[in-house]
Amino acid sequence: MLYGEEEDGTAQLEEMETEGETVTGMEHLSKRQRRKRLKYLRITENRRLHRKEKKKESQQRKKERTKLECLAKVAGDQLQEGAALPTSAASSREGQMSKLERQKCIRRKLTRATEQGLKVVLDMSFGEKMTQKEASRLAGQVGRVHGANKLSERPFHVYLTSLMQDGMLHRECVRRNEGFQHFLGIEQTSKHFLEVFEKEDIVYLSPDSPNDLLELDDKKVYVIGGLVDETVQKNVTITQATEKGLQTAKLPIDVFMQRQPGSKGNSILTVNQVFEILLKFYTTRDWRIALPVGLPERKSFVLKPDDTLPKDVLKQQGVFPPGYDKDTDWGEETTEDSEEDTRSDDTRHGPDGRKDDSISTTKDNNDITT
Repeated sequence: MLYGEEEDGTAQLEEMETEGETVTGMEHLSKRQRRKRLKYLRITENRRLHRKEKKKESQQRKKERTKLECLAKVAGDQLQEGAALPTSAASSREGQMSKLERQKCIRRKLTRATEQGLKVVLDMSFGEKMTQKEASRLAGQVGRVHGANKLSERPFHVYLTSLMQDGMLHRECVRRNEGFQHFLGIEQTSKHFLEVFEKEDIVYLSPDSPNDLLELDDKKVYVIGGLVDETVQKNVTITQATEKGLQTAKLPIDVFMQRQPGSKGNSILTVNQVFEILLKFYTTRDWRIALPVGLPERKSFVLKPDDTLPKDVLKQQGVFPPGYDKDTDWGEETTEDSEEDTRSDDTRHGPDGRKDDSISTTKDNNDITT
């Protein structure tokens, strides 16, 4: 109980007086004044204990966050070294990291991402199409992109392109995000992304694209349109992309998810929501896990049952739902004998004992052309 009752204070005071004790600094006070003083001291002590408990809870949350960050580093090290570390060893290492070590861990992870991470661009060229309120909201989303990238197991190499130093967007980003100009893992440039990357390597992500994004290619550069449009005008990003002859794609929301009956709204996502979905898919390679991460509950999207998804999509996801026989329904042989037969095709020879050059196989031996 935070605030003591007067009767409790009186009882405690009488008990102290019975035993011949006095409260320091209260000798000159009347009995009523001492009762009030004692009540105040009890309230102060309870508040102190309350703050102590809150501090303990905060430390526990920090410890849990430390574990997540350390796990991200361990996963990055595994990815780089190609070696698996036991979960128990990773957990032991997580709990021993200090705040400074966590910061160094994040710095190493983001530095590695700038060297070999998947490239994701935030196209900031829509600044003139937005009001200051919309620009401020986009600046906040950029900050959340940076936060999500820091905590990811496999962060991206992020670019902010067409970001003019004296422009409204840049001013809002500096105002909304402390240390914006020194964000690790994010490169800022006033150049257009077509001046930075080859045109054939770019995939522009737009909700109006007819193409579903089912896989991420490390050799591609994925561009997210940095646009906050409160009026939700359609075809703004797709128009810009098609005018420049760029390849486009959209998140496969309609493939893997469906709306609950009677729900309303649209499937337009913010920049940071799209970014977080890409991050999650890059780690898990499963859209059924990644899509719910960025889709707010208010949009009322739920995952479709696996048996309602197209076979080619399930195959791409590596999913074999109940009722499907992967050895027959998919038209593929996956037994050890069939793999042995496939490997023998690589060394098939012609009648003269030499390797028959008329038969060529792909690297994964799935297609054979003659």
